Amino acid sequence: MKRRGTEEDAKRKMKRRGTEEEAKRKMRRGRGELRSTRPSPPLFTLPSPDATSPSLSTTSIFGCGTDQQGSLGTQGEGIVGLGTGPSSLISQLGSKINYKFSYCLAPLTSDVSSKLTFGADVTGSEVVSTPFEIGERPTFYHLTLDSISVEGSDNPVQIPVGMDVIIDSGTTLTMLPTNIYNDLRAALVNAIGLNMVPSPIEGYDLCYNTGDSGEFSPPDVAFKFQGAEVVLKTINTFRQIEDNVSCLAMLATDSTPIFGNIAQVNFEVGYDLQAKQVSFAPADCTN
Repeated sequence: MKRRGTEEDAKRKMKRRGTEEEAKRKMRRGRGELRSTRPSPPLFTLPSPDATSPSLSTTSIFGCGTDQQGSLGTQGEGIVGLGTGPSSLISQLGSKINYKFSYCLAPLTSDVSSKLTFGADVTGSEVVSTPFEIGERPTFYHLTLDSISVEGSDNPVQIPVGMDVIIDSGTTLTMLPTNIYNDLRAALVNAIGLNMVPSPIEGYDLCYNTGDSGEFSPPDVAFKFQGAEVVLKTINTFRQIEDNVSCLAMLATDSTPIFGNIAQVNFEVGYDLQAKQVSFAPADCTN
């Protein structure tokens, strides 16, 4: 009897081990970083930010990383899936959030946490909306970018684009096709009219001294999506690399163009999965 019990215990251990191995998942981020995960206990609760809104309890599955590759930064401890794939948080919440979510990204230098909101529309007098499409990979939302305009003069520079771009809250810089980037860079150089300085770190292309003289005053840059003009301020177009040096937060690419998260700072960006549209509203995301 003792031996039989030992055999049964061994079988149960092997079965449990097999179940655990089957439970492991390899999830790839949009930018190719790999996560090996285990599904966590199935219930978690998102508390309400105020007394007027209900808290949200859900049986959605999420994962715990066991083999992280790539850097999330010193403040990052995981990834929230905001795409339309079946395992994303948004897809699992679905009707519980009316198939809607939004985020408001605070400036990198503000030391204020950004906000993620479920179930509500983006509202206000300055809201603009543009349709999105889902590509071959459900991770990404594709927007049609008609043109880019560099303001700041009586005759703004219009740069035709006419192609799809990915809007991505997980990519820092905006990536543009080389010819479009070169036209934008030339227009900014002309409009700013200051001497450039070398980039303190590798990878950035257009950098300026931003000392106390107050001379550094880049023009607004308008990204004209289908049906929606999103006007980017200096905080969206230039990134402070070190004290008194800021560089253009955009680069040229031969791959898929991306509308990155610096360009989305201080906007309430809302996604309506049923209407298939993305909305933008200027906001102070530090409040």
